[in-house]
Amino acid sequence: MAGLKHCCIELLMSGLILTASHFTPAQNIGNPDADSLNVSCFFALSDDIHQMYPIDTSLSGIQRYNPLSCFHCFYITNGNTGQPHLSLIPNFTTEKGFDFGIHPFRHFYLKAERIPYFSLKKPYTRVFYVMGSKKEQNLTITHSQNVAEWFNLGLQFDYVNSPGYYKRQFTDNKNFSLNGHFKTKNDRYHIFANYIHNKSKIQENGGIKYDSVFEKNIITSRESITVNLNSTENKLKENNYLLKQVFFFQKDTALKPAEETATTSWSLNPSEISHTFLFRKRTRIHSHSTDDNSFYNHTFDTINPTLDSTLIYMIENKLGITNKNRQKNKYILWFLSLTHQYAELSGYAPKNYFLSVIPAFSVSFQPTDNLNLELSTDYCFGDYYNGDYHAHAKLRFNLKPITLEFLSSVNASKGGYFYHSYKSNHFIWENSFQQQKIYSQTGTLDFKGYQLNIKYHSISNFIYLDTLPQASRHAGDIQAAGIYFNKTFRYVNWSARLNAGYQNSSDESVLPVPEWLANISLYYTRNVFKSVAVIEPGVDLLYFSSYIGYTYMPALMSFYPQNHKKVGNYWYADAFLNVKIKRAMLFIKYQNLGYLFGRYTYYTVPSYPMPDGGLRFGVSWTFYD
Repeated sequence: MAGLKHCCIELLMSGLILTASHFTPAQNIGNPDADSLNVSCFFALSDDIHQMYPIDTSLSGIQRYNPLSCFHCFYITNGNTGQPHLSLIPNFTTEKGFDFGIHPFRHFYLKAERIPYFSLKKPYTRVFYVMGSKKEQNLTITHSQNVAEWFNLGLQFDYVNSPGYYKRQFTDNKNFSLNGHFKTKNDRYHIFANYIHNKSKIQENGGIKYDSVFEKNIITSRESITVNLNSTENKLKENNYLLKQVFFFQKDTALKPAEETATTSWSLNPSEISHTFLFRKRTRIHSHSTDDNSFYNHTFDTINPTLDSTLIYMIENKLGITNKNRQKNKYILWFLSLTHQYAELSGYAPKNYFLSVIPAFSVSFQPTDNLNLELSTDYCFGDYYNGDYHAHAKLRFNLKPITLEFLSSVNASKGGYFYHSYKSNHFIWENSFQQQKIYSQTGTLDFKGYQLNIKYHSISNFIYLDTLPQASRHAGDIQAAGIYFNKTFRYVNWSARLNAGYQNSSDESVLPVPEWLANISLYYTRNVFKSVAVIEPGVDLLYFSSYIGYTYMPALMSFYPQNHKKVGNYWYADAFLNVKIKRAMLFIKYQNLGYLFGRYTYYTVPSYPMPDGGLRFGVSWTFYD
């Protein structure tokens, strides 16, 4: 068996190398990452809807189809595509106003603030389909077109269906959005609307019962390995409705491409006013039979099956005004907004109501092309979240070829309501935690593609899940710091993308982090068949050092610190071959090469092994007609 595994990997790597060397001599292809078609998009919920982003159509990175495998990503997850996840790099962003506090699918759910609106002349369609071992399927469809000169319609559909390698690991995620953009003939009045539907069905197995069965490869058939839970499921559903209106005071301030010859002025006069209406409905149902009760430390109803539910309604109205203008550069840009937020929480407890009024202000100073200072702040008035605030200051120097950026912020928040009050069949708590404060400083140096990023966080009264897991507050301060390096090296047709970092936490029992992180791509890009096609064989490598990290609680859909098992110190390696023929891109890759060498320690979460080695195939096709 071991000889067969080694033979498989040798054949795969030999095939990639022979494929790269078999074709005609290489041509100078320049920078392959810069291959983008003339299509751009913007985000309607952004405070600056004038900011346009090009659509990337480059071949490099297409094999990283899983949102958690992006080049700048370091995540732990439960061993199957579409499962809950947590970043290995500490991230302390807090919501404005009401926040329940459980966010298991940040990178798999569509969000109103991330729905793109396209600027185009012809219909745009992109279809991306991936299939893999154990019947894994991933499908993304994006479409946008101008129904008329004044009206654009778009949609996005994401689908993840993956049974997984182990019992009760099935994942089914369906995400759909429909958006529209209307504008008047004189281009001064715009309406943006979108509807988002996210739905997930996640089977929870609680991890395998005995890690040694996997680590020693005692049972090679993964479906035969005993798991901790046999009937547990989490079902989530979310519906969002957005309507944003923007009125431009003058025709030349409207949403048009910026003029390269635009002059700079000191004008503070407002250029646009906007109103945003947002309605959200979220439900979560956690269920299992009485047979699974032994997995938990406490069960308050041992007779009936568990059926815990959470229902959230939220209505938000935001009024904004600004002097931002794509047609005219300004030394001073400002944005003022007032948000009214109403939320209802029910399901596990009597209905609770939350009312917040949040004024916010930001200003940007740019006295020269090389210097920019941005200041922003918001403050919450209301009942439960009264006194929460955020303040940020960012200073940017552009001293070509060097760019320096410094960011300092303070976020004062009560955090997710879930940590203060929660009731289910296995967890009950009522807490009166003080407001937590997060002080963050970040410095970034960019020099000819070399990017160095330094982060420092100091958290007072940190609210988190402890090792029980129970909602808890850390008395005192916690510090977390990290330094991260990013660079793409190129030599003729060879490329090496490196993203690495070192980080540290002052209290690993509360905020565990691996010290070392590395994400590397090595690949060879070559034009073939008289430049009709491009091939790109390569290897992806992901590593984080050994640490006593997080485990997972299915009943809470949350990760929490544990103190008994180290994970990490394993190189996740994938071999791939990407091919581009005109607007069609394909890839085939073998995921987790380490599996072929018999080292069964590929966990990111204890008792949740990552997938064994296996093939993945994907195709992406873009249409412009």
